[in-house]
Amino acid sequence: MSEQHFVRKGERLAQAAADILGEAEAVAARRGVGLNARELLRVKVVSCAPHLQDLLAASVREANLPVRLLASGAGHDAAMFDGLWPLLEPGTRLVAHAVTLETDALLSELHRLRGGELMRVEISHAGKLGPYRSWEAERPVVQWSAVK
Repeated sequence: MSEQHFVRKGERLAQAAADILGEAEAVAARRGVGLNARELLRVKVVSCAPHLQDLLAASVREANLPVRLLASGAGHDAAMFDGLWPLLEPGTRLVAHAVTLETDALLSELHRLRGGELMRVEISHAGKLGPYRSWEAERPVVQWSAVK
């Protein structure tokens, strides 16, 4: 992917953050409360294949849960979870995905420490292998989800 692709994604992320902050400020004003906001962590955006995004979203819908899309990259930093967990309201579901061994290990450790569900999804499609057919595997995805 081109550098320009990531710049556009960064601009969209900045705009999304500004939109969310604006909405939070409006809610606070309507309720007559103050709002202090600060950036806790900035990470590089990492693309996920669209067909994997669709597959994961379909799985979430099948479980009768709302689909929430967040910028990827957060799973690469264990400190992010330590900072994020105390900010979550009780009953909030946190979901993280991994495709690297390093993030896989992080999610496994979070599962050990915080419980929840840890699963690994692997998908293969039938493809040609000379005159025959064979399975062509996609990269497996590990998902950890937990409710605070």
